[in-house]
Amino acid sequence: MDDNDYREILNHIRVRARESGLTDLDALTVAGFDEERSAEPRATLQRYLAVLRESAVLRSSQLEERILALIRDALAPDSLPIEGFEVVADERVRASFGLDERVPLRGNADLSRTVERIERLERIVAEGEAEGEAETEWQ
Repeated sequence: MDDNDYREILNHIRVRARESGLTDLDALTVAGFDEERSAEPRATLQRYLAVLRESAVLRSSQLEERILALIRDALAPDSLPIEGFEVVADERVRASFGLDERVPLRGNADLSRTVERIERLERIVAEGEAEGEAETEWQ
């Protein structure tokens, strides 16, 4: 693959992220770097994928499950089971943001699949595999 291929893949992934409702994730991912100014399109793509993956992990059910497992392991065996997390918002926060008193924090299971796909694409780019394989991974 050449530089234009890497730029095209990056643009395609950004469009797909925004079409999938991840506009804020895409914006967060590109904050701090400008892919047009990069002298190394492959490195820019790799950096974008790494940041996108990290951001998606933070929103995925994978992270929630890892945290729940750590908490469960730290608790005494006879304690009540931990099923999830929630934030209790005070009156000022509820009024400011229109929130309920208790806001459940749940990971997004669909993002877990997205994380796996991003990891696969990262391997493809790192290994310099054929363009066709990278494209079919995201279709």
